[in-house]
Amino acid sequence: MVVHTDLANNDFNPLFSLLASGAESYLRGDPGVFAYAEGRSFYERLFPAGFLSLGWCAIAVHWLSRIPGPLDGGIWPPRATGAARDAWAAQSRADWEAFLGNRAAELRPGGRLVLLDGLTDERGGTGNDALIGLLEDALKEGVARGELREAEFARMVVPARWRTLEELPGR
Repeated sequence: MVVHTDLANNDFNPLFSLLASGAESYLRGDPGVFAYAEGRSFYERLFPAGFLSLGWCAIAVHWLSRIPGPLDGGIWPPRATGAARDAWAAQSRADWEAFLGNRAAELRPGGRLVLLDGLTDERGGTGNDALIGLLEDALKEGVARGELREAEFARMVVPARWRTLEELPGR
């Protein structure tokens, strides 16, 4: 049994089309493998206690469950300062604890959780900074040209926060 999780408003149809007919589908050639979808955030409990043998999460736990507040003058949380930085860090910490706590409850004894995600470097960089900078510059140009209202730009954020190595368990 393989359960794919994403938010309830995600369109799972392309995933199931690929699984049903894709040449590389893990369902091909094995009638004993079953695919399912769970339409809830992984910051919630998704499975009964002791249900999972293996949990896998790749490049996802940097997304936050909610936007903790505005960012002054930009869309990129790693550049936040002061109270905004603290609010985003607190939300990230709460989400991380919820994610780990829920997976710990769902794993059966001897089960494993595999997590793949990025971290920030010692300056807070993520590797995406230049690309996001280009996007942010284009949005600011849109505001300057009157194609985007300042209030619209002020509400735009990338709802993510990458952790530092020190923020991981066991550090």
